[in-house]
Amino acid sequence: MTTRVQNYYFARMMALGIIDKTIYAEMPPRVEYYLTDYGLRIFEILKYIKAVQKDIEAELELENAEGLGTFLTVRD
Repeated sequence: MTTRVQNYYFARMMALGIIDKTIYAEMPPRVEYYLTDYGLRIFEILKYIKAVQKDIEAELELENAEGLGTFLTVRD
């Protein structure tokens, strides 16, 4: 990922209130990004979605092992 693309996504997430940043007045300049309270809430939701995805993948693997096949592929 280029610096330009990274900065674009950081700016978008800041505009949405997901992250914020601290700028340190030192040489060379240093910036630290962190999740806001809103961003932490979103992160918890994403962790839950990931857990559900793993459960679904396990069920699909079990069905495939039992020869039932599947029409749905879940990708990471």
